[in-house]
Amino acid sequence: MIAMNRAGLGAMVLALGAALVGCSSGTKPARHSGSPAAACAFEPVAILIHPLTRLVIQPDKEPRIDAHIEMRDAAGDEVKGTGRMALELYRGSGPFMGGGMREQVLRWETDLSNLEENSRAFDRVTRTYRFELTGLPESPGEKVGLRLRAVLKTEGGRELTDEVGLER
Repeated sequence: MIAMNRAGLGAMVLALGAALVGCSSGTKPARHSGSPAAACAFEPVAILIHPLTRLVIQPDKEPRIDAHIEMRDAAGDEVKGTGRMALELYRGSGPFMGGGMREQVLRWETDLSNLEENSRAFDRVTRTYRFELTGLPESPGEKVGLRLRAVLKTEGGRELTDEVGLER
């Protein structure tokens, strides 16, 4: 057990209180300098398209993508977040970040600032945001190279992205 004098304990309580006030939700979100150390401890600083994401093609059913998006804080832990989530489907070759011949096929957008929508999308078991994406083009499983790109625009002004190739 760590011994702490009253002055040390008081300083720790004041620092914790200041940190919590900085993270509290007001009418306008706080702006951060962009460095992970300056961000609110529980604000997403990265998103990942989780390996559970898959293209689902079943007989006599509309094809769909089950997309699972994970948000991570500066410590690398899974967190919830708010902002506008866009999921974009591309056909073509090469990763989005590295160029290549690409054609955007579809785009879905969800407002995760709406707390009801945020709660509905969050899967408590996988700790990811789950989106069922429908309306896919004909023969989505052909060898034409489908890529899914996720973009989260946070209320704090950050744009977080990730992408993955989809296979049948």
